[in-house]
Amino acid sequence: MQITIEIPDFFEGRAEDGIRGASLQDMVVEAAVQRLVTDGRREEWARTLRERVTAIRDETIREAVRPAIEEALTRAIQPTDAYGNPKGEPVTLHERITRDAMAWLTKAQSERYGDKAVTPVERLIKDEVNAAFKRELAPVMEDAKREVIAAIKEQGAAVLAETIARMGRI
Repeated sequence: MQITIEIPDFFEGRAEDGIRGASLQDMVVEAAVQRLVTDGRREEWARTLRERVTAIRDETIREAVRPAIEEALTRAIQPTDAYGNPKGEPVTLHERITRDAMAWLTKAQSERYGDKAVTPVERLIKDEVNAAFKRELAPVMEDAKREVIAAIKEQGAAVLAETIARMGRI
């Protein structure tokens, strides 16, 4: 974007007077530049300040909540049935989470009817092995495919030439 302002010189000066020739246009441009620079610095400063305040807030919340989380994980809770009657022995939340996570990880399930039931861990390992296999072997398979195609073309050309030569003798 280019802005052109035509304003005549109001202040003519000489170097020996210590006054540089300045026009109203020069002053307007200088003021605009100063404003842009100042606003840019102000926006940068505000963004930096906002980031610092957010980081301090997040750390303060983390510090305030940490003891409550640790207490909740280590304090024993009494499991109950649907009616609120005690059921089983008291357990900590950490033990309950660990038990439920292990039960989920080791329970075999099938994704579709008729599929073999596998655990989520087995499925994850299978998916990762397949992905690594494809990632590592894809370039090798492409090279092998190109070599096979080249060999077939070469052999095909030889067979075609031999057939044409035999047909020419008949």
